[in-house]
Amino acid sequence: ASPFRVTDASGSTVPAQITVLNKQWQSGYVRHLLITLETALNANEKRIFHLKDDGGNMAPATQVSVSETGTDITVNTGVLRFKVKKQNFNLFDEVFIDANVNGSFEPGEQVITTSANNGGIFISRQDSVFKSSDVAAPTITVEEAGPLRAIIRVETPTIFLDITRQRPGHMVRLYAYAGKPYVKVEYTLKNSTFNSKYAWPLYCKDFSVRMRLNLG
Repeated sequence: ASPFRVTDASGSTVPAQITVLNKQWQSGYVRHLLITLETALNANEKRIFHLKDDGGNMAPATQVSVSETGTDITVNTGVLRFKVKKQNFNLFDEVFIDANVNGSFEPGEQVITTSANNGGIFISRQDSVFKSSDVAAPTITVEEAGPLRAIIRVETPTIFLDITRQRPGHMVRLYAYAGKPYVKVEYTLKNSTFNSKYAWPLYCKDFSVRMRLNLG
């Protein structure tokens, strides 16, 4: 259990995700904490929160969870569930939304279906097409696993092929939040290559993210 908790201005404990980032190596004292919480603010409004070290941290009523198999990672926010493949990364392999709010994900509630054409599509200046799903084994890391926020990081290197072709790498982070029906996506293309001392610039004619939608 965390020795920390967060309270609002009235002293009431609020749900928070608290992670110790590092400690002083000799004393073991905490140097940096990462605190994630949710609040609603109107324009120009301020709210005060306090960090306390007397324990009793509160988890949200609906928690985000992360589960893994040898082939994929599944994230469930309570109202949304999505699957990320560990090989041939296609951004979202499957996405379900609990539209009738009955606590289960039914076949008719699937909004994105699996496809090798899901994910990032990069077209070079020479019209070479590179899909994120072409990379067999990206590096996938669960950076946070709830209970308030989950973060999945997916990374592939940029590979120099020849003076007319360079396979773009990417760094993708998927942010999912407890009780929320959406995912925040940060998709970054990587320019620098590491497999060659000299490489060609990464010229891009077009980049898009495509999903096979199932909206009925």
